[in-house]
Amino acid sequence: MVRRIEFLTADGYPPYTGRNLEKGGMLTNLLSSAMDLVKAEARDRLDYNVSWVNDWAAHLNPLLLTRAFDVGFPWDQPECERAAELSPGSRFRCQRFFFSNPIYEVVTVLFVRQDSAIKSLRIEEMQGATICRPVGYSVHEFDQGGRNWLRDNKIVLIRPQTVDECFRLVANGTADGVAIAELVGQSTIRSLRLGEQVRAVQPPVALTPLHVVVSKTHPNARTMLYYINTAMAKLREGGEYERIIERHLARYWESQASPDPNLATTPAKGDAPAGAA
Repeated sequence: MVRRIEFLTADGYPPYTGRNLEKGGMLTNLLSSAMDLVKAEARDRLDYNVSWVNDWAAHLNPLLLTRAFDVGFPWDQPECERAAELSPGSRFRCQRFFFSNPIYEVVTVLFVRQDSAIKSLRIEEMQGATICRPVGYSVHEFDQGGRNWLRDNKIVLIRPQTVDECFRLVANGTADGVAIAELVGQSTIRSLRLGEQVRAVQPPVALTPLHVVVSKTHPNARTMLYYINTAMAKLREGGEYERIIERHLARYWESQASPDPNLATTPAKGDAPAGAA
């Protein structure tokens, strides 16, 4: 029986993860609430912990592969059925990790300077553009749906350590755009005071479901994913899932209207979040 599950995430992904955010951010709150259900059903014979390592590039390999931690979040899932068309990093993720059911879906948006010639995602406007995506973040969205921006070298990708750095590179003209979850981008723009310099391009780059991931070599991988998936389903059925999301989104939008240092991105000591995305 699984006695303890060690979760791994990182700062700098508001409103989803961050030690400075209420209950560690929306997704941390959701997973903690789900695991509290599992813990109660196990009569406290199972425990869990959430750790923070601000180096997204190190999360999958080595930290999760070597089982220094059991479960990582939040991560998106490449189109694994198209493995031959994926980048090496995306193929690696498909080959080496199991994914939970989606725990949330974010809108991935391209942010550009206000005076940018990029008004849409049409290839005529994107051709040759320098796009920023922090190291450790997935890039498979750039090739989704036959777009093939990276696969066919239609764009130039640069990968600094953090989301903040990407936005600074856009502001100073080094990069043409940064592709990031919409709310993360808006929070970063606000914390860096770039509201008059940067805008979002429509339509979005992608709608990106986020998951927890477990190494396929972990002996308890299937069991842990079962716990997480079933507990998240119970949160949804009981209405707590929506209440948690609504609370965090309300907090986020309130913060956008008034100064709040808790939503400033946290500088990473290593690489960047995720995830995540």
